[in-house]
Amino acid sequence: ANIWLSALERHEDWRRFQGHNLCALAFDELSNWEYEKTYLIMWGSLRVAGRPPFMTPWVASTWNPGGPGMSWCAKRFAHPAPSGTIMYDGSVAPEKRLPHITGRIAFFGTFRDNPELSDGQYEQTLDALPENIRKQHKDGRLDAFEGQEFNEFDPALHVIKPFRIPGDWQIFR
Repeated sequence: ANIWLSALERHEDWRRFQGHNLCALAFDELSNWEYEKTYLIMWGSLRVAGRPPFMTPWVASTWNPGGPGMSWCAKRFAHPAPSGTIMYDGSVAPEKRLPHITGRIAFFGTFRDNPELSDGQYEQTLDALPENIRKQHKDGRLDAFEGQEFNEFDPALHVIKPFRIPGDWQIFR
């Protein structure tokens, strides 16, 4: 077996992997990729011809809020389901849904989940960042970005759980 480490600096770099027979893909800082298409095309090299049953192809990815690909990363990983939920694409028939082949799962975490960063020093570094970047990197906020009109917006304070509007309330449209 070989371990091949390589960077994709531009969308077109996926062509270097075309035709390869890879059993695993690992991506770091996926939100730095502008196009989801780059990520999906790479899956075309994820196969193991004549593989033994114990060798299941897999993909692992990390990403942080921010970057040119934050929107597609959030749509693919963060918004569809709560952290730790196995998700399936709609094209996969229910009887063929095997988590290790067709599903994906996303876990939310912040620096606070890493005991190696608990000494307070990294938190001070994050606190020194510009406000929106701090919200992204420190708190994992997907609703903080440059050029935002209302920087004070916080879903924990300004969003309520959905509820049925009582029939006697006047509705303005």
